[in-house]
Amino acid sequence: MKKLFVVMSVMAFAMMGVMVTPKESAAVPSFARQMNLPCFSCHYQHIPKLNAFGRSFKAGGFTDAAVDLIEDELVSVPATAPVSFVIKYRYQQATNKTSSDPKVGLERGEWQVYDEAAAWFAGRAGKNVGYAVEFPGPAVSSKVVFTGTVGDVRAGLVAFATDALGPFWGMDLSNTGVVRSARAFEHRKETSAAQASGLGDGEVTGLTLYANTGLIFAAVGLWGPAIEGPDTGFDLSTSYRVAVMPTLGGFDTLIGVFGTAGKTKCGNCGNLGLDGTAIAEVKTEALGVDLQAQGDVGGMTLELQAQYVTVSANDVMYKKGDYLSAQAELGLSKALVLGLAYGNTTDKSGSSDLKTSAITGKLTWNLAQNVSITPEYTVYSEDGRSKDNQLTVMVFAGF
Repeated sequence: MKKLFVVMSVMAFAMMGVMVTPKESAAVPSFARQMNLPCFSCHYQHIPKLNAFGRSFKAGGFTDAAVDLIEDELVSVPATAPVSFVIKYRYQQATNKTSSDPKVGLERGEWQVYDEAAAWFAGRAGKNVGYAVEFPGPAVSSKVVFTGTVGDVRAGLVAFATDALGPFWGMDLSNTGVVRSARAFEHRKETSAAQASGLGDGEVTGLTLYANTGLIFAAVGLWGPAIEGPDTGFDLSTSYRVAVMPTLGGFDTLIGVFGTAGKTKCGNCGNLGLDGTAIAEVKTEALGVDLQAQGDVGGMTLELQAQYVTVSANDVMYKKGDYLSAQAELGLSKALVLGLAYGNTTDKSGSSDLKTSAITGKLTWNLAQNVSITPEYTVYSEDGRSKDNQLTVMVFAGF
């Protein structure tokens, strides 16, 4: 009852706050400044989800600009400083399936202030070169995008490394959690099959080659499962991603296939607990499909997602099993977005299958386009669960 009261109180406060939310607000992170546009020109309903224009900007390697440029022979950079700061504060509390005595950690409630705080230098480095670098570094996320156009096709090569965002961090255009940071819900493993399986997260160093026509996006990559000095040589795994992005029935739609294949050989892959004294072989076999649709219904914005991932064998990177997720977010206004998600996991790594189901509800209150408060609550069921429920209240800001 106490936890329910907290959830209801936060939601009531958010509903009341919508009435006094400013009708006009401007985003200020470096991409918005570079394009001289508000955040929601690229984002759909709330940060970090992208709309069609945002996908185009991302596929362009962050090189498009609508501000004054410093230009000369072999120089073309924005006159504005490409600096952003992103913070996430969270309160989390959970009820475990088997409670500890005394209760500690999430069962007592954790004030994660901050859960995330990062400075980003990101944007245009040249006419055909873009970048995104997280600080303080060095073991954090970064990438450099070399891009150009051939007819109507925008193509590029991305060199990247990440401490947590997975093998598709190089380039992906979806909101479905194929990249850990590109998702709709904070409870990522409960609401995204790619996150539940591990396919969409983890330490990675790699290269991605991609092409985008606006209707079709395709990418293939080479990668190893570590960020600091992996000694893989060219014994690398592959990643692949194909998506079609038509307009169907008035909905901006993405239908895609993604996965990883092959294996990596390395001695120094710290992410995997290897110490460099022997060469290990890391299998990376997983396959996923996803669907995303954005459109207007009754004067409100709606995004629907569905995703399925299968992992055929146990290995260090992933756990054998089947993973399914579906979600919907309804934007009652630019300030208020309601979300509901379902996730189902069948863990096949042991002698018998273990199933876990999760239902998650949330409310996103956009105080500004670049500032939001989100209460989120998940209820778990079936024998494989480790928790009965979990509450998160998150404050996000980017400026």
